[in-house]
Amino acid sequence: DRIVRSVLGLGRHPAVRGGVQVLGISYGGSFALLAAADPRLEGRLVQVAVFGAHWDLVGVIQAATTGVSLVSGRRFRWEAHPLAEEIVREQAIGLLPEEARPGVRRSLLGERDPPELHPGGRALVELLSNRDPRRTFELARRLPPETVGFLRRFSPASVAGRISAPVVAIHSTDDPTTP
Repeated sequence: DRIVRSVLGLGRHPAVRGGVQVLGISYGGSFALLAAADPRLEGRLVQVAVFGAHWDLVGVIQAATTGVSLVSGRRFRWEAHPLAEEIVREQAIGLLPEEARPGVRRSLLGERDPPELHPGGRALVELLSNRDPRRTFELARRLPPETVGFLRRFSPASVAGRISAPVVAIHSTDDPTTP
């Protein structure tokens, strides 16, 4: 929303002629794509340019947990930053209700079925423990509906069809933070 409001404000500035271009780098590029799909920006963007943006958060989880990114059925090895899996794990755990988090952490550390493991927590443990990239999206669908909704809401793949501005997307093949 802040990006959308910024574009709208900038578009009203007297120095701006012909529209606004949004540039986003890394996760900011993903937010730029999400903003570009907002109906309030229809016809107001000249272009959206992104470098190193993620396409789908479940794909980020896939690459961080398995070391592989599947794109149109093709396998691409991903050499992640050494902290990538830990960061993804902690961010994913943060999507669960507070009371579910300790059991998930213990389970991921190897404790078998902590008694208070929340059902959504069990699904998250399965997803984060998975090493088969072909199973990632199936396992992600088992997460609690609010978690699935969050992952979808912050994935440009879910809004790509609503972006009417031209998009220039560039990505390095060896980016250690975004597959």
